[in-house]
Amino acid sequence: MDAKLAGLSYYPIKSAAGIHVNEAVLEPRGLRYDRRWLVVDDAGMFITQRTVPKLALLKPVLDGHHLTLQAHHKTPLTLPLTPPTPPTPPLTSPQTSPEHSEHMTVTIWNDTVPARLVSAEADAWLSEFLETPVRLVAMPEESLRPIDPDYAQTDAHNIVSFADGFAVLVISEASLTDLNSRLAEDLPMNRFRPNLVVRGVPAYAEDRWTTMHIGEAILRVVKPCVRCVVTTTNQTTLERGREPLKTLASYRRALGGVIFGQNAVVVKPGKLELGMPITLSG
Repeated sequence: MDAKLAGLSYYPIKSAAGIHVNEAVLEPRGLRYDRRWLVVDDAGMFITQRTVPKLALLKPVLDGHHLTLQAHHKTPLTLPLTPPTPPTPPLTSPQTSPEHSEHMTVTIWNDTVPARLVSAEADAWLSEFLETPVRLVAMPEESLRPIDPDYAQTDAHNIVSFADGFAVLVISEASLTDLNSRLAEDLPMNRFRPNLVVRGVPAYAEDRWTTMHIGEAILRVVKPCVRCVVTTTNQTTLERGREPLKTLASYRRALGGVIFGQNAVVVKPGKLELGMPITLSG
């Protein structure tokens, strides 16, 4: 197989639009800046497209020094990429409310994670856009969220950002081509929000991989990705239908749901570039 890296994307704010790039740095918890920001409610519970589809229309822009929030009919808001500060527990004394603290403990699935509040200005901008009270938090470097221990690898870093559960999501171009051959209307890859897209392999070959070598970087493939309602959401119009989950259920059903793509953890960080050859083992 002549496998190559054909797509490279990261999603700075969980569930918001992605950024497609020609090169990126793979770090222990995933691609640099991937899912390092999270929208939460006032109680610190994470919010995604599952319940707020409009997040798809939020377009983050990163220039290495600033994070800019963009959305239709909204004046862009530019925020500094200040160095994350060490997390501290939220203040709970009667005299000081968590809203006045720089830090907040947030909940994502079954994990509680120390996070840093970005700014009141960001909270107001997002609350107005999403039409519900929300806050924007960032994950400091010192906030180490472990992956599910059932999938931890002895040679891997086993940490993750605000992604659902794993550092990297991998899908082959051929897998999407096969799925689209079964659908009445083709779907774009952005329905599935992968970090890495692989060209030059058969459909669903990723199901059999255990290790990926890309340049100096090494990833361990650990678990199929169980898909949710986000895949049924048109990322431009926000319309929802039954596809692709209905069709995937007819031939890609596994324990826990329907699967498409594979989750991976980082064994060795490195720089990734489009067109890089990939050495695969399974």
